[in-house]
Amino acid sequence: MSSGEGLDSTRLEELFRRFDHAACEYPSVDAVVVYRPDLLREEAERQGRILYYKTAEPVSEEWEFAHKTKAEHAGIRYAFEWESWVTPEFKSIEQLGGQTYWTRVIRSNEYPEFPGPPNCSKLWKCRLFGQPAREFNNAPSRLFSVLAMDSAQLILSPCKLEGTSLLSRWLIHLADRPEPIIPDSRRRYLSWPESANLRSPTWVPVTPQNSPTSWWAVRLPNVFRLSRAAIQQAIGNAPVAVLTDEDKTILSVLYAAGRALIFSKICMEAAKLVREKGGASAREAGLVTLSETKVRERVPILESLGLVLRPQGPKGRPTSRKGIGITDKGRAWLENQSSLDR
Repeated sequence: MSSGEGLDSTRLEELFRRFDHAACEYPSVDAVVVYRPDLLREEAERQGRILYYKTAEPVSEEWEFAHKTKAEHAGIRYAFEWESWVTPEFKSIEQLGGQTYWTRVIRSNEYPEFPGPPNCSKLWKCRLFGQPAREFNNAPSRLFSVLAMDSAQLILSPCKLEGTSLLSRWLIHLADRPEPIIPDSRRRYLSWPESANLRSPTWVPVTPQNSPTSWWAVRLPNVFRLSRAAIQQAIGNAPVAVLTDEDKTILSVLYAAGRALIFSKICMEAAKLVREKGGASAREAGLVTLSETKVRERVPILESLGLVLRPQGPKGRPTSRKGIGITDKGRAWLENQSSLDR
């Protein structure tokens, strides 16, 4: 990811303004990015064959041979359905009432900066979609093409790509992040149940606590809004460094308090905030309980980004005795995140 240093600030601000306007005018334009769609298809077909054998009743010793071809066909049929799902839904774009504007599959040799196995014909798959529109009068798609191309050429490393290849590069820039721009754009993968009574897979977020995955998918809701956030990071109005849920919780507590708090008080108020929100709602909002050890670990990072500040002591020097408070930059970041989450 690139910062705003050395970039044309005037062009960045113009892009920010245009993305901001487009996010309000076309809020239903989304995108889906899949890393290693070839492995998704491979796993889906395998699970489809397993599901066929679970539901089929053996009738003779030749059962397995007779049903092998049927199982292969069932695997392809199930895979076709599952790989069309738009995370975190269990429906395709068309079933959700949308229309695919364009689809682009990226080979490993197209993007040298993206690691992947050599000669992989399906390293990435990107789709832009939204409300049904006429192909020759699709204003949202045309507008995204113009803005995304300008953004990719300005912010990302130079390349000779053009068309949907360059647009896909911008979508991958938005999706391929250790921490998502907003919670709804986090990486997810399909997990198939082991129970014979359960047939459909479920979407599972990519986290250290969950099983590792060789592929993942990201939905970018209101891709204009997420692009605006990426441009804002490049300008420098928001920190370029990736912030964690612990960071957001610390800032939320300090924002609500309106004054500096010592570390133990931050932990107490965080626990109170999580209880008031409720477990599921708190997790969705990126709020977590904190320990003093974690606060001590994250505060220097937030301080280096200018999001928090230690109050001044009697001699006008920062002191840790009065705790830590949120800065105007920290408030602006939190307010921006709140507007993105809505």
